[in-house]
Amino acid sequence: MDKYIGHRVEIIYLNGQQQFSQRIIRIVSVKNGTIFAYDEIKEGPRSFCIDRILAVEQVSRQAY
Repeated sequence: MDKYIGHRVEIIYLNGQQQFSQRIIRIVSVKNGTIFAYDEIKEGPRSFCIDRILAVEQVSRQAY
């Protein structure tokens, strides 16, 4: 995930309640198995456990 720091990516995430979500985030840092990012849809900082990310793809600036 380090290669995506500073980039916008789309992720498919499985949260602790076993619910799926699709997010577009800008990764700020990666530490101890956690991604710290700005969530563009929620308009705020969020953290994501790497083990719960099911898919990741870098997206262009125009995509939303």
